[in-house]
Parts: sequence; structure tokens; C-alpha cells
Amino acid sequence: AGQLQAQLLPEAHAFDRRQPAHPEAYDLYLRGRYLFHQLSPATTRRAIEHFQRAATLDPNYALPWAGIAVSIAASPITGDAPALAALDPARHALA
Repeated sequence: AGQLQAQLLPEAHAFDRRQPAHPEAYDLYLRGRYLFHQLSPATTRRAIEHFQRAATLDPNYALPWAGIAVSIAASPITGDAPALAALDPARHALA
């Protein structure tokens, strides 16, 4: 059991890093997810704004960056942008 615990210990610390440093960043992320799922051009733009504010508060918090990328990638579906126009900005958000 001791040997197994030593092997799992580095992985256990990864869960600590998943939480945002700022609770407001998490709140903004959740609000962005709510807006994104309404799938309209206006709410998608507002969702991206919320994700960007969350990423500004906590640049190491990955979920807002993923939200930005998914929102931009979905913009052709919601009518915000042509498909090819969304590709590079979505990739940039994931970099």
C-alpha cells in the first residue's frame, strides 16, 4: 500500500491545481457556460466575454480558455462567423 501511495501522490496534487485561484473566475466561467448553451449569436458573444474575464482573473485556470475556444469554434453554428474564420481564433485560445 505504501508503494502504491507513493506512485499516486503526484497525481493527487493535480486535482489541487484544477480549482481556480479566484472564486469569481469560477462564477464567470459558469455564467459563460449558461450563456453559451443558449446558442444564439448574442449570447455566444456574451459567453466569450465572461470566459475572457475569468481567464483574466486567473490565467492558469484552463476551463475559461476552453470555453473561449469552444464558443469560437461553435460560432459558425450560431451564425456568428463563417466556418473558416473561426478556426484560427479557436486554436489561439487553446495555445
